[in-house]
Amino acid sequence: MALALLALAAALLAGSAMAGRAMMRSTQSHGASITAESEARTALAEFVSAWSTAYDSLQIGRSFEAEIGPRRVGAAGLVALTRFRVLRVSSARYVVGLETSVGPQGLTTARRRLSLLIARRAESDSVTIAGAPVPIGQWSLADLF
Repeated sequence: MALALLALAAALLAGSAMAGRAMMRSTQSHGASITAESEARTALAEFVSAWSTAYDSLQIGRSFEAEIGPRRVGAAGLVALTRFRVLRVSSARYVVGLETSVGPQGLTTARRRLSLLIARRAESDSVTIAGAPVPIGQWSLADLF
C-alpha cells in the first residue's frame, strides 16, 4: 500500500512539473508575441517617418528592401530583426510590407507581419511628389497571413 502511494505521489509530482514547464513556455511565447507586435508597429512608424527620396525614384512596379536591427527589445532581452519591402504601385502610391522576428539571439520565438498602403501628395504646381507619406485610411494597417 505504501509503495502504491509513493508511486502515485511521484507521478503527480512529475505531471505537475511538466505542466509548470509548459505554462512557462506558453507565457514566454505570449510575451514574445506581444513584443513582436509592438516592435513591428514601432519599426513601421520609424520607417515611414524617415521616408527616403530614394523610394520616390523607384519605377512603378519596382521594389526596395531594407532592414532595421537586430536590436534588443523588451524586458526579457529579446532581439528583434525587421525586414521591409517598399513597392511602388502607382505614381503616388506605395505598399510597405514588413516582417518582424523576435526571440533570443539567433532564434525566432514570435513573428509579426504588417503592411501599409501609403500615398505621397503631389505639389499643386508640378508633378513632383512632396511632403510626408500619408497612410490611406481604409487599408492603413492590414495583417498579412
